[in-house]
Amino acid sequence: MGATSGARVKLLFEGREAGWATGVNGASDHEVFLIDVLGNIDVEEIEPTGRKHRFTASFVALKNASFETMSIKPKAGADAAAGTRNAIVFPALSGQLWDDVDDVAVETWEGIRLTSDDFSVQKGGVLLRNASFVMTRRTDHNGGA
Repeated sequence: MGATSGARVKLLFEGREAGWATGVNGASDHEVFLIDVLGNIDVEEIEPTGRKHRFTASFVALKNASFETMSIKPKAGADAAAGTRNAIVFPALSGQLWDDVDDVAVETWEGIRLTSDDFSVQKGGVLLRNASFVMTRRTDHNGGA
């Protein structure tokens, strides 16, 4: 028995460490359809209809290591057409939360797409970058999906 602490975990995209990640939050939404029928005040049945996964990650912004150079975000392009083309053909990513002490995956993610990114910096602090992602599949290696 034991806990997986943040000191043990790294965030990987395509097998490469994603800069200095300082936090990751993930969630799955389990969609259901409530089947209501005439003559019954209660729901007759609940049918699963979908599952969506998402996560956010916070990073210390490293010099010369943008989301573009880390291959997390498509390059803007020299002009609008190039930027559009880069965004459309940008491949979905795979990623993992990796326990660096036990050398095992804590979670594995497939079909990752960036949905938003932002930054912040405060006096006396460092430049931080935050990103939100969606994914097609999430596997929890501690037991469950």
